[in-house]
Amino acid sequence: MYCVSHAIVSGLLGCLFFMTAGSLATYSQVRIYLEARRHLRAIQAGNISGDSAEDIRKKIKSAVTTTAVVAIWWLSEFPLITVETIRVTAPHTTSVSWQVAHRVSRFAYFISTCSNPIVFAFRNRQFRHAFKKLLRPRAVHSFN
Repeated sequence: MYCVSHAIVSGLLGCLFFMTAGSLATYSQVRIYLEARRHLRAIQAGNISGDSAEDIRKKIKSAVTTTAVVAIWWLSEFPLITVETIRVTAPHTTSVSWQVAHRVSRFAYFISTCSNPIVFAFRNRQFRHAFKKLLRPRAVHSFN
């Protein structure tokens, strides 16, 4: 009995901590997005120009990148937390469908780990240019 109740408590606490961290990250990201949008509107209205406008555009690009990272994090982490919480609180979840759900959610969890470098790399103009250059077919040179 102790083991089952301990597992339930630890599963629920894990879910609670995940939701707290995710909520704080999302709240911060929404605040950053709203501030970036306010600055973008000021640029479009002509109230900000020159170097400060370029600086703000770079900050907006950073806000978009971090928003993508937070969104991917939610989409990839939430399934695992949900499946794990249900599995811990309902021990009868040993069927094949639950095993498949667990494997799929773990795969989504690993996607989160792999996605950050990809998102940051493709948001970088120099990286995109070099990557496109790498994929272009090269002219065949004849050595006569």
